[in-house]
Formats: sequence, structure tokens, C-alpha cells
Amino acid sequence: MSLRTQPTLETLRRANAETLKNLEEDATDFIKQVVTEYPKRLPVVSFSGGKDSAVVSCLVRKALETNEVMHVFGDTTIEYPDTYIFTEEFRRASQIPAEMFLMPRAPLDWFEMCERLEPPSMILRWCCTVFKANPLGMVMNTINNGGVLSFEGIRRCESASRRNAEKIYKNKKISHQLSVRPIIDWKDLEVWLYLLVEGILINPVYKKGLTRAGCLYCPYNSPLTDHLLSQVYPEELKEWRDFLVEHARQIGKKDAVEYVA
Repeated sequence: MSLRTQPTLETLRRANAETLKNLEEDATDFIKQVVTEYPKRLPVVSFSGGKDSAVVSCLVRKALETNEVMHVFGDTTIEYPDTYIFTEEFRRASQIPAEMFLMPRAPLDWFEMCERLEPPSMILRWCCTVFKANPLGMVMNTINNGGVLSFEGIRRCESASRRNAEKIYKNKKISHQLSVRPIIDWKDLEVWLYLLVEGILINPVYKKGLTRAGCLYCPYNSPLTDHLLSQVYPEELKEWRDFLVEHARQIGKKDAVEYVA
């Protein structure tokens, strides 16, 4: 393929203009409709630092015609290091006022809690409740007396567990929150096209091979993800592995290293 025939951003824009226009119009019309239906609820973008919430942030701000939209980033204290840097860069690039970008976090130490409760697992995943849902809930339940509309980047094609996700969902963990998913039916390619064409900042973790912006020590990480994380963030992953090996010894595992592996 010659340089002249290689696709460029402008080529992508022209080729997908109608598709992206329809996607954007459907999403922004839906956002406006929900905000109108729930006038007492405060529109809030639930920002994770991932590609989907970046798209949702752009759509919500377009729909409401202002950058002064409340964003809430649930800081689990074990986010990818790049995500912390990216989140501030995204806020500045999007001209979102600092006072409207909240970052609640649990006043707890990850390793201390793992010692008290034992490390989280796929069977007992207490970490999400303690380090994410609880701090988020404290903010969402007090941020506005009439409750909040939490605009989220959940998409049905992400996983089997989200295949039947509702477009509007009454959150069971956070009583004042009504979850709204404006891109719930978008495909991965549509998300990436929108990011590129709109010039939205993208978390660098994707360029490093990771498929999502999540927690360093998530018990649901696949072996591939853990391997990639060990290459991208070797010091953080070594600290976690050393902790797990020591914990295995404390609970009586004879070959702690093999047990953790």
C-alpha cells in the first residue's frame, strides 16, 4: 500500500461521517430527554479514565452545551498510574473546572485491608464495595438533594454479564443514583472512531496493550492482563506479588510461591 492510499484521519472522518453523526445525535437526544424527565436530579458523568467514559463525557457536555458538568472519578487508590495522570490531563483539555471534577477515595490502605480481610478473590470480591462503591456512594448521596443522573460508559458488547444491561438503571448500591447509559449499544469500533474523529484524549494504557483502564490488583484480571501489567508497571506488580506470597506463607501454604503463581 502506497503512502497515498493509506487511510488517514480525514479519510476515516469522511467515510464514517454519517454513522458517527447518527450515533452522536441519538446519544445526545437521549441525554437531553433523560435530563428533561428528571429535572430535580443533577447530571453527573461517572468517569473511570477509560475510553467509554471519555466518550460519554464528550456527549454529555455536547448535549448540555457546557463543560461545567459534574464529573466523579472513583479513586480506588489502586488505579493504573497512567490513569491518574491522564485524568487530570483530560480535565484540563476538556476545560472542566477543577471544582466540578470530584475524586472520592476510601480513607483506607489497600494492603492493610488485605491483611485484615484477606486478599480479594473472584469468590469474595469485597474490594469493589470498600474502595469504590462506598466512597462513590457518600458523594452521590450528598451531592444533590434531588439525587443524581449518573451518565456511564457501560456497553452491552463488553461482556456476557453486561449483555442484558438496562439503558436506565436504578442503582441498588447507591440510593440517590439513577444510572444512565447513552452508549450502551455502541460497538468497540464505533467508540474508537468517535474518539479519533473528535480528537478526544485517550488514556495511554491502551497504547501499552491493555484493553481497559481498571485496577492494578483486580481479582478478575486475566493471566494476559496480569502479564501485561507486570511489564508496564513492574514495581507495583512485584509489591503485590510479594504481599500475596507472604500472605500464603502466613496461612500455612507450604510452597507459597507456587500457590500464588
